[in-house]
Amino acid sequence: MALFGIETEADCCAKFDELLALHELADQTRDKSTVAALKSSLEAYYKKGRSLRGERQMSPVEERYFWPAVMRAFVRAPNLGKPGTWDDGLYEIRLNLKFYRPRQ
Repeated sequence: MALFGIETEADCCAKFDELLALHELADQTRDKSTVAALKSSLEAYYKKGRSLRGERQMSPVEERYFWPAVMRAFVRAPNLGKPGTWDDGLYEIRLNLKFYRPRQ
């Protein structure tokens, strides 16, 4: 079984779409709680995949698409304590999610 439950590119697109919908909400509202929810989701995936055990459990689809997107998006996510970073951080999240999302 895959670490994040993503076995196919269609599964991967669905996960990306969930994160992109959360991003869209955070981008539109610019509310601390919605930005925090997005960052928290990314952080949960990041922590799960960051270990050696996690890397071994990843499916080929997760390794190729999902993990690089989550890793880069989380590292560049906005600082919740500094609203001035939200524009750039939200842009980086969207950029990475869109870039790594499988084409269909």
